Amino acid sequence: MLEVPHDIWKRRELGELRKEDSRRRLVYEAAAERAEQDILMIRQRHRSRATLRIAYVEARVKDLSSIIRKAYDKNLSAQQVWDGLGDIVGLRIVVNNLCDVEPLVKELQAHPAFAVLNRERKGDPGGYRAEHLQVCYSFEHGGEQQQVACEIQVRTLLQDAWAVLTHHDVYRNQASLPTLAKGIPRHLSDNLASLDGLADQFRSAIEKEVEPPNDLSDDAPLDKQGIAFLYYEVIGERPQEYEVDMLHARATELRIATVGEARKGLKPRILDKLRQIHDLHFAGLSMGSDALEYAMVYVREGTAAFQDYRRRIKARWDEIEKYGRAEALRELPETYEEFLRMVEERNVPWRAIEELAGVHRCSMCGDEILVADAVAEAVLDYYDASDQDWLHLEILLRNEADADGPEPESADCPGLCVWCGHTMTKND
Repeated sequence: MLEVPHDIWKRRELGELRKEDSRRRLVYEAAAERAEQDILMIRQRHRSRATLRIAYVEARVKDLSSIIRKAYDKNLSAQQVWDGLGDIVGLRIVVNNLCDVEPLVKELQAHPAFAVLNRERKGDPGGYRAEHLQVCYSFEHGGEQQQVACEIQVRTLLQDAWAVLTHHDVYRNQASLPTLAKGIPRHLSDNLASLDGLADQFRSAIEKEVEPPNDLSDDAPLDKQGIAFLYYEVIGERPQEYEVDMLHARATELRIATVGEARKGLKPRILDKLRQIHDLHFAGLSMGSDALEYAMVYVREGTAAFQDYRRRIKARWDEIEKYGRAEALRELPETYEEFLRMVEERNVPWRAIEELAGVHRCSMCGDEILVADAVAEAVLDYYDASDQDWLHLEILLRNEADADGPEPESADCPGLCVWCGHTMTKND
């Protein structure tokens, strides 16, 4: 690697680094958002069976100051930063138990958008524990196929609890910790690791697969064996015991007593319709136990079962969107005054802005544009700050747009980017 003397690093590299960050940031933010959504879809696919339990997901893009600091510390030139830093886009996936880690890794390895380049089990003397994955994430953005290096941290709930509890006290105050206190985080981590093992044993004890019978006649009762038989017939997998219990309770509620009666709802045209509804939001994901449950609902309710299922699917999708919105808005500070300072410091949380004001695109070229007055209005509404000077905020946002955010809207041609607006004006 070419050595860059630190005494000239700032003078030679800082401007180039800012320029390149401005060019790339929207792609990185799009990568973080899309990767988070892909993982939430994995979570949704396993939700009905709980074979992989993802508690929550967080995505972030390093701010420019952090990139500059790391580049300086590693003595990287501006051109080397984007290849030398593999964690500009980072995701933290928190799963329930240790037994969820391996299924999650396998899901990521099999996913067409994630190319897992390296996997490392992390741990340090202080007590930090996690799995770190170096990933190349592929996605389409701006009409082009993009590939972005990402770091994915996978932790259990208890590992994450340790990190949350100790981050400020240990990480922020490392130098000032008393000698006796420095061993406490490690002891806490060891105790939580023991609890992680117990939690795994507990989960293994309560999650058991049910072996379905080889064959049952239509006259056979729709007891738990009958449910297991139909589940395997429809889905091609052995059900877990809790799924059988849930479906048996549902069959009892619907007063479906035999295997043959349940089969009336398993005709191809009915399953195809249920699949179409499912695929409105979750194309490519398994229906799981929904297929058998709503086939039985169809036996009793007819086509009303499709409406019921549509409402369930919509509720699940709304939950994912609500989660994504909440994650985006977490980037906003608590007060309007703090938000103004962020803008003035050229550290605008564009992902949150997009969530508040929507994404506007140039009506000619399709590039994202900043409609500053719409953003200013959305921000003031969010902070209930209608008494503030919206024009001052609009001007600030317009000035900031050239640095990290979308291109500002043309002043002469509303709905167009500056370039397209200039072209239109020139043609006139």
